[in-house]
Amino acid sequence: MTVKAYPNPQDDFGEASCCAGMTADGRWLRVNPVPFRQLRQNQQFEKWTWVRAAVRRGGDARPESHVVQPDSIEITRKVDTGRDGNWAGRNAAIAPFMTLSVDALKRDAAEGRRTMAYLRPLEVRAFRIERRGEAEVDWSLKQAALLGRQGLFGPSLEPLERIPYRFYYEFVCPDTACTTEHRMQVLDWELHQSYRRWRSEYGADGWEAALRNRYEREFLNERDLIFNLGNIAAHQQSFCICALHYPPKLEVENLQLPMRP
Repeated sequence: MTVKAYPNPQDDFGEASCCAGMTADGRWLRVNPVPFRQLRQNQQFEKWTWVRAAVRRGGDARPESHVVQPDSIEITRKVDTGRDGNWAGRNAAIAPFMTLSVDALKRDAAEGRRTMAYLRPLEVRAFRIERRGEAEVDWSLKQAALLGRQGLFGPSLEPLERIPYRFYYEFVCPDTACTTEHRMQVLDWELHQSYRRWRSEYGADGWEAALRNRYEREFLNERDLIFNLGNIAAHQQSFCICALHYPPKLEVENLQLPMRP
C-alpha cells in the first residue's frame, strides 16, 4: 500500500479512506473503502506496507478499482528505507507506474487504460494552504449523518475532524507538450495528520510554519518530490494528488518510464 487518503464520510462504514498500491505481480489496485480507524490495531497499516486481503473487482468503473473485505486485511511487512534512508526499493516499486504528464494520464483515463500514476514534476512552483469557506468548515448535514452511523459498524471513535484547510501544489510537467501549470489538491493522510499534530504542538500561531518547513522548504529543496495522481470516480478528468513520494535528491533513477502495458 503506497496511497492512503484522509478519511471521508462514506455510505458503507460512516467513514473510510481510499487506498491504493501495487501487487506482487506488478498490477496497480485502488482499494476502497477502507474503514481504517475501525480496523483492529494489528490491521492498521502505514504507507509502504505489504498487506494480504480479500478483494473483488468493482466499486466504480475505473479499471484499477477493487472493493476490500476489511476484516481480511493482514499486515505482512514494511518496505522501509533503512537506517541510512535508502529509498531504492520504494523507487523501484513505483518506476513501472510513472507518467510524463497530466495530459497523458487524462488520455489514458479517457481510453480506459488507467486512472492513477506517479509523476515527477519538472518544477514545483508553490505549496498553498487555503482555508475552507465558512459553509465548508464543518461537515454538511448529510456528511455528519453518515459519520453518525459509524458506531453501527465498529467501535466508538473520536469524531472525524473536518480539516478546515485545503492543501495544494502548483507544478509543471516534464513533458514540454503539456503546457499547463497544474494546481492540485493533496489528499494524503500524512499531510493532514501533520497539520493536526503540529496544530496541537505549536498552537494556532505556529502550525503553519512547521507545516511549510516540511512540505515546502524541505520537500522542494532537499527532496525529489513525486506525486501519486488519481482521478475522481464521478469526474474522470479531474485529478488530485493522492500521495506524496519524497526520496532525497540524487536517489531517483529511471523514474520517467511510462507504465508497462
